[in-house]
Amino acid sequence: MGFARKVVQALIACAIALAGIVALDTPASAYDSRSCGTTQRKSFDTPGDNVVLWITPCVERSGSSSRANLIFEWTHGDGLVNDYDYFEVISRLEKNDAYIESSVCFLTGAINQNYSGTYNCRTAYHSGTRIYTADGKANYDINNDGEGMQPAWEITGSPVY
Repeated sequence: MGFARKVVQALIACAIALAGIVALDTPASAYDSRSCGTTQRKSFDTPGDNVVLWITPCVERSGSSSRANLIFEWTHGDGLVNDYDYFEVISRLEKNDAYIESSVCFLTGAINQNYSGTYNCRTAYHSGTRIYTADGKANYDINNDGEGMQPAWEITGSPVY
């Protein structure tokens, strides 16, 4: 009976610890409402199979605060190689085309090491009037193309929210 009691106590302790981790993660990803713009698609001619990317700009609200979130998705064909020497997404929360908040998300490793995925590039929340848009850009350098950094892929903004 002593061994069983210790197992139960260990399971309870793990459940409490896990609940704490989940509780810590919730505020960073939670929002009350969201308004998104059009999903934008781009296909890149890369050393392996072409990489296709989609980015959707959104403004998310929680209470009286807003943030930008660029929802970034990608897929490779059948082969995984180091397609990029560099890939970053910059998410911006704007008001009247003036930057309020921004965040830089480095995705080189995630894209090179995963056939597909989704990533949320979020700014910090900003308190204030609710007349914001979300936009951003992607900066990239395709591996072994000899061209270095390419002109930024500018992401058309979300509707005003």
